[in-house]
Amino acid sequence: MEFLDWHHFQRDHNHTSEFPPNYLIHEKYHETWHGFFQNSTDYFEGKMTCDCRRSEQFSPYYELEDRYYANVEGSLWATYIQGYGDYYAHGRYMPKDIRQAHVSPGDGPNKDTTPFQWNYEGKNWDKLFTEFAAQLEPRPTSIVLNAGHWPHQGITRNMESILRAVREVIGWDAGHHVIYRATVKSQYGPVQLSSADQAARDWSLRMPGILFQPFPPALATSLTPEDYFDDKHFAHARTYRQWNQDLVQALTIPATKVHRVFILSGAVRTLQLTKESLLHHWMLPLCPPSTCVAHLVTHFSYTDNRPNPRASDPRGSVVESSSTANDGSRLHFQNHSFPEGYLVLHPVEDGYNIGSQEEKDAMDLVERETGGTLAAKMRIFRVGDPRRYSMWFARAWTWRHVQQSIVPNLEGLVDFYAFTRPDMLYMIPVPTVNFFREFRQRDQEEVWVHDTYYAVYADTFAFFETKEAGDK
Repeated sequence: MEFLDWHHFQRDHNHTSEFPPNYLIHEKYHETWHGFFQNSTDYFEGKMTCDCRRSEQFSPYYELEDRYYANVEGSLWATYIQGYGDYYAHGRYMPKDIRQAHVSPGDGPNKDTTPFQWNYEGKNWDKLFTEFAAQLEPRPTSIVLNAGHWPHQGITRNMESILRAVREVIGWDAGHHVIYRATVKSQYGPVQLSSADQAARDWSLRMPGILFQPFPPALATSLTPEDYFDDKHFAHARTYRQWNQDLVQALTIPATKVHRVFILSGAVRTLQLTKESLLHHWMLPLCPPSTCVAHLVTHFSYTDNRPNPRASDPRGSVVESSSTANDGSRLHFQNHSFPEGYLVLHPVEDGYNIGSQEEKDAMDLVERETGGTLAAKMRIFRVGDPRRYSMWFARAWTWRHVQQSIVPNLEGLVDFYAFTRPDMLYMIPVPTVNFFREFRQRDQEEVWVHDTYYAVYADTFAFFETKEAGDK
């Protein structure tokens, strides 16, 4: 029903605001399932075929409703696969034959007994996409999923693999979407996420490029028993249109690229070991290609300030990084395989090595710029704990460069910042931007760090959404 309403809205790309006729989305307006399948298919004037049959004695191992829409003039192709949760999603036609699909009687003397050409249990929906959907012509550019009220334990357990398979099929081109829609609110129950919904929501916080759409709260509070014809299906086309509004918006708004700033500041002694994890586990999850431009700001030191218990001052001593680290870091991440235009490099031109005269000059300059009591406090920390102050100041100097050279040129375009050190090895991907937005307090400028940031492992990473948060 949701698919049919969406097509009514999209038909010939007219985006009509009128509601479809109720018989299009409501099988109870027809005497038989065969009549519903045939009439709802004919409504689209030859552009839709329906691999459909259903018995009045329902069995998920027999019934099917797979619809294929092709509007060549409007450049719109769409496929609907009815998957009965952990039961089978199946069909009688392979992708090359879907224009031959037709409605068949599910009962009576002419009952259709054609065997299925393909079938996948819910736990194997990843193969449904990589083996079946990937063969559709043209190849899908957006995929919308929903487990519904069907049993879905297998889907839940395999949700990560399913979502990764969907992303593999559609790729990362601009305007390509992976959308998981939460289950429709039942007539008598509250709005709640099923286990499959919860798994999809959780993975949308860990996997880039997954949009999770809960059932709209405003619609849920306005629904009455008269809006349903059974416990789980709406009685009126207008209700499906209300439910579809967020989907229509997500699929029809022109794709725009966001810009995100990634700040790497510190010594480079281990960069040859950490570089790949920084690119693929720190940067990519927060800024997926084709939907995002990653601005990488680098301030590298080829000396390091390490604790040295044998030195006269155990608080730290300046040492040279290895030549191998130097050679690897001087590439400044120019040797990569990302799409053209994705990674923009911003080395800090007036950078310095730790322990150098240039570092001292930079510290003096910032103190003069700051002035007042704050500058006096900075000098106290600089003298009292020079190693830790040097670590902090490297970040402050890099942020000064972001303020002066990057933010003004990207005014209003940057919606997220991330900071880390070149010697950090990320063993698993960081959360997506969705994660930070899910748990933020919207009335505050927040900086996200780990819970030992101020105690044990300081200055390792931070995430924040606004320049104002970074300033603070």
